[in-house]
Amino acid sequence: LILYVDNVDKSYEELSARGVKFVNKPVDMPDWGMRVVYLRDTEDNLIELNMPLPKEQWSNDLQQENEKY
Repeated sequence: LILYVDNVDKSYEELSARGVKFVNKPVDMPDWGMRVVYLRDTEDNLIELNMPLPKEQWSNDLQQENEKY
């Protein structure tokens, strides 16, 4: 399950404060153009929270690919 949020870091902080356990801390994924964090629900399903990175933080490959379209 993938959920888009306005701010990954803020969502991470708010949910952590409520006791939600995360798989990782928020991390930039320049090849995807996203900032992401992962958690698991009570049935052990993996959930991704993400938001887009500014284009200047995208990897060179992603920027070049984006220029084609």
